[in-house]
Amino acid sequence: MSPESPLVAVEVHLPPAVRRTAGHRAVVAAKGATVRQLLDDLERQYPGMRFHVCHETGELRPHVNIFVNSENIRYLQQLDTPLSGGEVVYILHAISGG
Repeated sequence: MSPESPLVAVEVHLPPAVRRTAGHRAVVAAKGATVRQLLDDLERQYPGMRFHVCHETGELRPHVNIFVNSENIRYLQQLDTPLSGGEVVYILHAISGG
């Protein structure tokens, strides 16, 4: 993705554990030419959001999955998955217990 790529707006669906950071909203709008830039914009709008999604190193936490439309970014270009506009992004947390 070139630095000149436009930042496009997408709809982002948030898991319940993250909604408090976004003012209890289930769906927010954010911009980015890639998923990584989208997460940067979410962090700018909602400080603390990144902690719930990524490690301090910037890598996606293992219990978090991000889907662009119906495609898991782990099987695409991960955080560098490009966005062209109009996509719906889902951030999902795995739930486990005993």
